[in-house]
Amino acid sequence: MILNFELVVAHDIRNVIGKDGKMPWQVPEDLARFRRLTTDHIVVMGRKTYDSLPKNNRPLSNRLNIVITRSAHLAVPEGVVCTDMENAVNTIVNIQNKTGKRVFIIGGGEIYSHLGRYCHIMHITKMLVDSTDTSHDSSYTTFDCNLDEYVITNQTPVYKSMKTDIPFQYITYQHIDI
Repeated sequence: MILNFELVVAHDIRNVIGKDGKMPWQVPEDLARFRRLTTDHIVVMGRKTYDSLPKNNRPLSNRLNIVITRSAHLAVPEGVVCTDMENAVNTIVNIQNKTGKRVFIIGGGEIYSHLGRYCHIMHITKMLVDSTDTSHDSSYTTFDCNLDEYVITNQTPVYKSMKTDIPFQYITYQHIDI
């Protein structure tokens, strides 16, 4: 069942979205795009993603933050905490219906795997780098989604970050409604 949710993710050429709980690249242009997309709307994330936000930017300002966690003790100032995935979906839909705001699923990997199937639009930033290395103490999280059910509605040329020289590309997918 596709809902009126949108997914926002940045991943590298191997679909890596995180390393040791952080994004393995610095691309200010992508963070600015993320801010433009999500400001004044609803962002849904897992606890690890919430914890990875800088303390001075937690919760994300000018957005309703919904955090999905198994811990009933987490408090999100002016936000919503859901401790059950099924209940979270119902809560998100109810809030969206009341507010008319767009819902953005922003990670991490476990949240994408549970809620990605509800998304009708995916905003993907493809970092044209390989973030993996040979160290054994790194924990990689990857993005996995069946793109066969989507069509590309927008694809930019390859850009290079002005600050870090990392090449990247924005691709927007929309679900094929059957």
